[in-house]
Amino acid sequence: MELEEWEQAESCFDMALSLKEKVIGEEDKFITAYAHLGILYMKHNRKEEAHKMLSEAILLGQKLNDLPRLTYALQIMGDFYRKQNKTQNAISYYQQGLELAQKHQLKKREYEALLHLAQCFENVDEQEFTRLTQNMYKVLIELKNEGGEPNG
Repeated sequence: MELEEWEQAESCFDMALSLKEKVIGEEDKFITAYAHLGILYMKHNRKEEAHKMLSEAILLGQKLNDLPRLTYALQIMGDFYRKQNKTQNAISYYQQGLELAQKHQLKKREYEALLHLAQCFENVDEQEFTRLTQNMYKVLIELKNEGGEPNG
């Protein structure tokens, strides 16, 4: 995907996902594969396929209780809806990701969820936008104090 060789990337994801039933103990990796395939489909405006892959990523993340990958999949599903201007749907997924990230001290995911929520409320609800950006600032300070970065 990084090389933008879309057909080859899709083939690789399809092959990896075809091994799902044969792989024991590494099922969590398929959450990321579904999410990345969803992103690939989003880039090519294949909405139904994107939604299906992202839904699979979320369901598997919930089943395996893999919170980092689940919050990532929720964020991507939020992006899916935000790109279609379905802001309320996007907010719902970003909010779910935020709540999980806060509950389980996943600061980088919390920061990302706050950023995406703030984007939804910008120029729509100034009070909520301000609240979200203030919370984002607090999380960023916590990340800096822990030696981390929101994107690293």
